[in-house]
Amino acid sequence: MEIESTQHEHLQVMRLDGRLDEQGAPILQAAFDETVPRGVTQCVLDFAGVDYISSVGIRALLLGTKQLQEAGGKAVLAGLSPALRQFFQMSGLSTIFTIHSSVEEALDANRPSGNVEGD
Repeated sequence: MEIESTQHEHLQVMRLDGRLDEQGAPILQAAFDETVPRGVTQCVLDFAGVDYISSVGIRALLLGTKQLQEAGGKAVLAGLSPALRQFFQMSGLSTIFTIHSSVEEALDANRPSGNVEGD
């Protein structure tokens, strides 16, 4: 698992690449542990590069999301493959997470309203 983090306006985008399993889960948890104390509370997790998630990976995802929520924020998911999207729906995890088709869609949906500059 590799994670590349970038700032997009008011959101942190974490691009996940690889398997979110026993080896990948600690990497995701470390990314949350590093991000939340810096004051980042809004994250988009880009799953386009994830082809597998285990129960250990789900636990890391839930714990990281809890960290964000305790800081007054949230995590949204984007780019899930059809198989992962179906898994999230069948397991009920889609009721916990907001899921978008792409990072661009997630950024648009989570853009603050009323912040038009230059008027």
